[in-house]
Amino acid sequence: MGEKRRCILIADDEPKMVRALRDYFRAAGFMVLEAKDGAEALQLFYENARRIDIILLDVILADEPTGNLDRKTQRSIMSIFVNLVREKGKCIIIVTHSPDVANMADVKYVLTKKD
Repeated sequence: MGEKRRCILIADDEPKMVRALRDYFRAAGFMVLEAKDGAEALQLFYENARRIDIILLDVILADEPTGNLDRKTQRSIMSIFVNLVREKGKCIIIVTHSPDVANMADVKYVLTKKD
């Protein structure tokens, strides 16, 4: 019997964000459920609660947000992100090469190149 396919529920009122996340997670092998608002997300959650592994709500994507900054400015930017997560309940996905930035994350995924 094959490995269970992971399921992710994405809810965001920005269609471009939902499409970008959907395409990324489908390419990574996830089954993706999409919601355009909170009410639709709740409905999908109640209908699929047993198979949903991850829920992403109101996402901010940050691709190398501190890549060309000095350490002081990097810390300031990351402080803003941490505040958005802790105080505003935002989900921030950061792509970085900086170990300092990565170590501030609640969850880390390391991508490696397959030969």
